[in-house]
Amino acid sequence: MELIIYVLRTIRNGFRPMTFIISSLSIIYIFRCYIHLKKRLNWQLALLIILFFMTSLYEISFLSFIGNNLSTQLKFSLTGFQSLFNGWFLGNRSGLFLISLLYIIEKVSRSSISSSILIEISLLTIGLATPLSLIYPNYSSIPIILGLFISILIHLSKRNSKFESNSLTFFSFIDYKSFKSRDFFHILIGIITCFTLLKFPFDDLSIEPISSDHILRLFFIWLIALFTLLNKGLLSKQRIQLYLPQYSIYVGCAISTVLINLYNLPAPVSIFTFDCISAICLLPLIDLLIISYYTINKKFEIGILRINRIFFQRFIDLSLIILIVLYLLYVFTSG
Repeated sequence: MELIIYVLRTIRNGFRPMTFIISSLSIIYIFRCYIHLKKRLNWQLALLIILFFMTSLYEISFLSFIGNNLSTQLKFSLTGFQSLFNGWFLGNRSGLFLISLLYIIEKVSRSSISSSILIEISLLTIGLATPLSLIYPNYSSIPIILGLFISILIHLSKRNSKFESNSLTFFSFIDYKSFKSRDFFHILIGIITCFTLLKFPFDDLSIEPISSDHILRLFFIWLIALFTLLNKGLLSKQRIQLYLPQYSIYVGCAISTVLINLYNLPAPVSIFTFDCISAICLLPLIDLLIISYYTINKKFEIGILRINRIFFQRFIDLSLIILIVLYLLYVFTSG
């Protein structure tokens, strides 16, 4: 009850037209990210990815919470939830910026996307690129911007190949007459978000570059995914094309950080950081694990153990539920 009262009071006190628009767009896109991840994976993994993304605002990490705070007496506190709510859903354009980026990465990591979604994420990319070029110093944002546009061009090339067109234009494959109301909604939301992100001035936009620790974490995860693909004989041209759009964005973020550190360039200082996108970098690896999870034999071996499939799957489901409970404790006891 206290939680509901806080949310309602915050909305009432902070209501302004632009705040309402930014908050609404943030809620729409984070909800769409969850729904799409749920369809792609399952509700447990989708919720964990969203929680991992949003709790990037916390000073203490989830692993530190498990290692240190969990052994002490936990006290319920709304402080952590308040920081999440205020940061992501109270009209902060930095929050909308990163949620839009999360949505783009989730979409470009798919094997194919519809033409309306391609137009939508192109509009979002334009909305992200201009502020980035101004808030990051001495062209250090160029690698990120290039990574975003490369991911769009790869999917555009895929659709042009599908429609046997040699022109890298939207008009070569879009049939507006076949659009449904949902497709026009995607484009409309993309236009509104693009103009919202492009609104001057950009003083309220402040996002730290991805940290060196997270860059190492990303490359470690990619090496595990590559090793898994090689071990299962699944590495192919098609799979490389599947992962390339997503990885082009991560590589762009990493190069921007390297440039900033190498030339000691001033970077924005903020609670918002590109570290949050590491929440979705596991998608390629999770995709492989999901395939293995649902295609294992009735009995399979781990070393010298023979394990029943149903028992193993129930064990995984229970482990995910426990992880979600721990994450919720992390949200509502971190102050």
